[in-house]
Formats: sequence, C-alpha cells, structure tokens
Amino acid sequence: MGIDTGMSARPVVSRRSWVPGPAVTLLFPIALIVLIGVIAVAYWAGQANAGSREVEASCAAGPRKTTCDVTDEDDPVRWSGAVRWLDGDGDWHDGRPACLERGRETDVLLGVVDVEHDEGGWTEVLWVDCRD
Repeated sequence: MGIDTGMSARPVVSRRSWVPGPAVTLLFPIALIVLIGVIAVAYWAGQANAGSREVEASCAAGPRKTTCDVTDEDDPVRWSGAVRWLDGDGDWHDGRPACLERGRETDVLLGVVDVEHDEGGWTEVLWVDCRD
C-alpha cells in the first residue's frame, strides 16, 4: 500500500526553447561591432598602402639630404631628416640609415609611394632596407 501523490514515475522534460541571458544579449552586438571595425581598418590600411612599391636605388647621403637614383626611373628620389630603415640583422630603426655614409654611394632597396596632387607630385620614401 503506497501513498498516491499524483506524480507519475516518468521524468518531466521541459520543451521551453533556449533564451539567451542578458550577458549574451549585450556581448553579441559588441563583438559584432568590433569585428566590423577590424575588417574596416584592415580594408582601409590595404587601400592606403595600395600604391607602395619596392625599388632598387643607388643613394648618396649629404649633410642634410639624401639623394637616390632609382633604377629604371628618370627622376631621383630625395629626402631629408629621419626615415624608417632596416639593418643587416633585420631590426627596424628611425633616423639616418647607418648604411648611407656621407660622400659614398650605396645600393639599397627603398619602399616608396608616389604622391600626386593638383600642383604636381613626388615620390615619398617610406623605408630603406640596408641589408645586403
């Protein structure tokens, strides 16, 4: 003789569908916005550097300005002041490239971009590779 509680012996299974909690509801849009931002920045960076190129050049450093004769181009490339450069060990530096000694011509690889505007244009040096 048992006591009848009105409960069946089978387990009750809930058929309620999963509903995300407040943390998931808040984090998903933030993660989506961050992802879209990263994609947009990567696209912009690719477009901004789309015109850059590598050129071989023979450079001579003067007291204030460095002049480079670029292989297969008529106009020389010039810059004054600091530039980003890569040494023989593969380390990056800012300043005057150590491989460009005053009064001596040195063959280097340059990263350049052509800049155009209404009044003309020039070739801007982005970096100098001093590795042999």
